[in-house]
Amino acid sequence: MKALHMETGRRVLLAIVMAIIAALLIAGGGQLLFLGGSPYYLVAGLMAGATAFLSFRGDRRAIWIYGALLLLTLVWALWESGG
Repeated sequence: MKALHMETGRRVLLAIVMAIIAALLIAGGGQLLFLGGSPYYLVAGLMAGATAFLSFRGDRRAIWIYGALLLLTLVWALWESGG
């Protein structure tokens, strides 16, 4: 019983941290997009928010969305660097 409670606490903590990251990315990404910049940060923030929401609910799809976010980050970084 104690292990289940500990796992739930970790999951909720992860969701809170991801939600904070998502909020910052969405706010900054929206501002950057408004100024004519890359939509990457806004999209990354939305994906981080989806990860936070699903993680909070205990939905394993959060792992897939986070993996897609990492893949998107890799593609964006290569595109931005000209590689």
